[in-house]
Amino acid sequence: MNLHTWLINGSIAKYQDPSVSLFSFDVQTGCLGFLNLVDNPLLPLLCYALFASFFGSAGYVLCLLFYSPLVTSNAYLLEPFFAQMLGFTLGLDQLPGAMTGVGTLFAILGIMFIDAGSRDRTEAALVNEAQ
Repeated sequence: MNLHTWLINGSIAKYQDPSVSLFSFDVQTGCLGFLNLVDNPLLPLLCYALFASFFGSAGYVLCLLFYSPLVTSNAYLLEPFFAQMLGFTLGLDQLPGAMTGVGTLFAILGIMFIDAGSRDRTEAALVNEAQ
């Protein structure tokens, strides 16, 4: 899934700016520039592979055990904030701004309201079945 998304986005970038190179590790013009760390080039790849692929997928599957699919699917709204924080921690991105924080708080509030409504609906269905 990530490979074809990277290829589509890289092709669009190349179409818009011919100086972009699909298979370059250059930070400014390379589509693989996010993997470029001079001190340890495997660190970003390991972090992306481990956190984004394994823990991300496993986390959403585990969430389905405790939350409704509606709540779990809306949790994707929090990914941009955590991705930017991870990028900041690795020295690849800036610290998220105030508007990112406000947007994240609204997303969390929305998820909480969706979860409360889902739980109320489930309890109401169980009460109706018991009667």
